[in-house]
Amino acid sequence: DAIARGRQAPDGGPVFLGPNSLGAISRPGGYDALFIPESRLDKRWSAAGRPGALISQSGAFIVSRMSNLEVLDPRIAISLGNQLDLTAADIVRAVALRDDIQTIGIYVEGFTDLDGLALLQAIHAATAAGKDVVFYKAGRTESGRSAAAGHTAAVAGDYDVCENAAAQAGALVADTFKEFEQMLELCTALHDKHVGGVRLGAVSNAGFECVG
Repeated sequence: DAIARGRQAPDGGPVFLGPNSLGAISRPGGYDALFIPESRLDKRWSAAGRPGALISQSGAFIVSRMSNLEVLDPRIAISLGNQLDLTAADIVRAVALRDDIQTIGIYVEGFTDLDGLALLQAIHAATAAGKDVVFYKAGRTESGRSAAAGHTAAVAGDYDVCENAAAQAGALVADTFKEFEQMLELCTALHDKHVGGVRLGAVSNAGFECVG
């Protein structure tokens, strides 16, 4: 009701992040509203932010990615929670307009009606503008869909449809958390680099790795 009343204001009223959000962090804005203490996560404020944004329905997903990728240092990280008001599509559209963001990592569990379509349109606009979008969709199994419903009240929907639609919209779709991390790290580091040619060498202590 409060949100609905706020929408009647001349400026459209406030917009709300969450509920069930772990917060947000913005290096350009100079604020840390992520509800986790420095003793649990080194947010590396002394390091220069890299041109990436991390958008996730799960706050723990953001925390674990920032912990695993010590040099990720996203300029913006936003935990969406239940998306009562602001949605993943809203955030992607806003972040994609920023010149200081070149790579966008997205973790979603599910959508309300037509929110999935809105996110695909936002991804398409972002990739058309030259951004790299790395996408992970949870809920590929029945138990995963059930967990998503219990976690962020998300309707996980058909995984195969979502995965293929996201790829057609231009996203790099990850099948595993590790693949998500690796693609996000590569895109953040190499976005402005031209990669081509065959000047590549590999050294390994195991023959099977070279063969693989």
